[in-house]
Amino acid sequence: MTVPAAPVVIRLEPDAASAIARAAEEAYPNEACGVLVGRIGENGWHVIQAVAGANVHPEPRHRFEVDPRLVFDWMRRLRGGPHALVGHFHSHPDGPAEPSATDRESAYDRSAIWLIAAVPGGRLGALRAFRLGKGADPPFVEVPVEQPGCSGSAAGA
Repeated sequence: MTVPAAPVVIRLEPDAASAIARAAEEAYPNEACGVLVGRIGENGWHVIQAVAGANVHPEPRHRFEVDPRLVFDWMRRLRGGPHALVGHFHSHPDGPAEPSATDRESAYDRSAIWLIAAVPGGRLGALRAFRLGKGADPPFVEVPVEQPGCSGSAAGA
C-alpha cells in the first residue's frame, strides 16, 4: 500500500465510527484498539469497517497493542478482495485525541492511518485521524475525517 498524494481525507462510514465509539466506551478506563478495513485511493482512505480487538498490552490503561491474531485473521480474510487493512484505531481514556509520545515511539507503518478517540469520563469525545509524516513533516500529520451522512467532520464529535 502507498500513501495517497495530498490533499487527502479519511472517509469514515457511520458503522465504522459507531464501532469505534462503542469499543472506546466499553474499554474505558483502558485503551480500546482495533483494525480499520477499507481502501486507499487517490484522495485518501475510505474506511468501511472498524473491528475492535483485545488490547493485549500489559499496561492497557496507558498503552495499546492490537491482538496480532486479529490482524492476521483479517489479513487472511481480506486477501484477494477489494479491501485491505488500512490502519488501526485506539482510544485515549481521559486524554486528547492526538498522538502521544508513546504513539510516536511505536509508529512504523507509513501507509497506515491512525484514528484516535478521546474518551473523557467514559464517553466518546473527539475522533481524529493521523498519518505518519515523512521528510520534513512533523512525526504525525492530521488528516481530515469525513463522515457520510453527518454534517462537518468527526474531529469535533
